[in-house]
Amino acid sequence: MGWKIKALEGDGLELRTLSNKGLKAWPDMDTSGMHLTDQYRCRFRNMSGKPASHAAVVALVGRAQAQGLDFTKTENLYLFDGVPGFTLSQGQ
Repeated sequence: MGWKIKALEGDGLELRTLSNKGLKAWPDMDTSGMHLTDQYRCRFRNMSGKPASHAAVVALVGRAQAQGLDFTKTENLYLFDGVPGFTLSQGQ
């Protein structure tokens, strides 16, 4: 699944992590022994290190839709005074 999601990169956004049921599924994970569901959480980050624009996020969702990938929600992850206002994924 990682290669399918990685193909959505663009507008400065790159795939950082892909998880399934809270467990890291990409990159560098052997998922052959894992019982995976059909719902993944993808985290993309702006390669420049700056916040991603809303237009870049909308374009990313558009690319997912064009590839026939379903999505249930999006969340913007923010830093507050340089501190993540979100929980890191496994392996981050």
